[in-house]
Amino acid sequence: MLLSKLTGHKSCLVSLLALGAFMWIHAQSKDTLAAEIQTQTRTWNHIETVLMSAEYGGRSGVIERWTHSPLITTVGASGADLSFIKSLILNWNQLLAGTSIQLGYRENAQADIGVVFADRENFKEISAMYGFQIVEGGVGFAGTIANYHHQTKMGLVLIDDSLPERERKATIAQELYHTLGPINDSPYFPSSVLFEDTGKASSAIKLAEIDRKLLKFLYEHLKPGDLQPQMRTAFDKFWDKQE
Repeated sequence: MLLSKLTGHKSCLVSLLALGAFMWIHAQSKDTLAAEIQTQTRTWNHIETVLMSAEYGGRSGVIERWTHSPLITTVGASGADLSFIKSLILNWNQLLAGTSIQLGYRENAQADIGVVFADRENFKEISAMYGFQIVEGGVGFAGTIANYHHQTKMGLVLIDDSLPERERKATIAQELYHTLGPINDSPYFPSSVLFEDTGKASSAIKLAEIDRKLLKFLYEHLKPGDLQPQMRTAFDKFWDKQE
């Protein structure tokens, strides 16, 4: 009888422990799923913000990007600026391998993207020469012009030539990245070169994982003229499969 009771208690204890373990695993699974959904939502919000709207208004709800390999040139750049821009081109081209797009650099020549280093007081005048209107006061500016098919045909980057080295590099990286298609800033990923929130801007000089994936996503899975529904379909199908 005693053995029977002990066996019964032991069996009950094992069952309780098993139930407790199941409940713990279930709770952990729910927490993991909730975290994954939260990350996915934040990622989508970021992508929609940077690809479907412009920092200074204008473009809304449509993909614009290059369909030919753009040439970049500079005006007023220092030797250090040139070296940094060429390093960005090299790294970004590695991400674009397998697409039809490769960035190029040509000094003192007609180009698709002009990077101009100047006193910020001259930004308004310089940008107006190319048909852009800017909000004064910023240390950098990026704008693009596309045709009726939403294919980008021209890009302009303005950099305040008085910036210290670290801020100068971060501004170059952000504004040049803007000209490739992600034209807006975003508050969702502080590590991103596109980060900006309540006056705080990105200090990144290298692309974060979200930036690398976004560039590949844009040029591998989206077309000029795609609208939000097409982008959402591509996001659901391809985003998590990208490296």
